[in-house]
Amino acid sequence: MAALTDPVNERNIISRFQDYMYSNWQGVTWGTNNLPTYAPGTGYEHAVIPAGAMGGNNYDNPNSPPNDPFIGKMDGNPAGVGDQIIAERIHNYLNYFTTLHLKIRSVRVRLYVNGTGGNNGSKPAPGFVFDETAVAYLSFSTVQPGLNDYLAPARGAVDTNLEISTYSMENFMERCRTAYQNYARNQTFLYEDTVCHASCHSSCHESRGRR
Repeated sequence: MAALTDPVNERNIISRFQDYMYSNWQGVTWGTNNLPTYAPGTGYEHAVIPAGAMGGNNYDNPNSPPNDPFIGKMDGNPAGVGDQIIAERIHNYLNYFTTLHLKIRSVRVRLYVNGTGGNNGSKPAPGFVFDETAVAYLSFSTVQPGLNDYLAPARGAVDTNLEISTYSMENFMERCRTAYQNYARNQTFLYEDTVCHASCHSSCHESRGRR
């Protein structure tokens, strides 16, 4: 576990924030390398969430967070030797990195068979044939409908253009973690896919809906 130094530096801030956010990119079940799939291994497999709707692998690597915005990206203008790292720059960076985690979230995935059912045992009856909930690494375009519900962490003592104390910085990191947990783990995103029955003819089609 990292400890904030005095004076603080950019790498030190990043390392400490990784400690706070470590658990947020652990325990991911679904990703581009492990899609939620109906009837796997039967010849009638159907990826309920396709790879294109995922944001990355279901990794558990604390050193490789999604779209790593680390060194050189703190507000687009990292402090040089002897420069102060002001509170506003820290606030912007930590808030930005927190939003990147919103793609890693709890999701309920359901597959609905539309029609009277199929044949050959593929989808024998209409209705929901797949309904599972787990943590997935989705793409931003997939979760976009719900992003307006995200409540960014309160600024607290991280005041604009002021120096920041280690206490204020730690406190804001904790609020970032809480904001993520409240949005992405304590709430469940719904992803639904609708398909035709197995004996489809040319007029049948596949449609996806999510909310």
